[in-house]
Amino acid sequence: MYKTASFNIAAAAQVARGVDLSRVNLVANLDLPRDAATYTHRVGRTGRYGTRGVAVTFVTPAELARLTADLEAVAGGRVRITD
Repeated sequence: MYKTASFNIAAAAQVARGVDLSRVNLVANLDLPRDAATYTHRVGRTGRYGTRGVAVTFVTPAELARLTADLEAVAGGRVRITD
């Protein structure tokens, strides 16, 4: 009735650039980095090596406005934010 599953979990307050974590399927940001480059580096750790991944970021309304503006500046256009 139940399927067997396994999970690789890494918990870290900070993950330094250059550290390679393979097969990460979920990134949860409990705090918002101060700059868009750090944010995209964090969420870019998910869904690598041909896998799918999800990034979840918990933000206040003010942080969401700043995050959206920063990401649009980096992307050069509008980004879609889902809630």
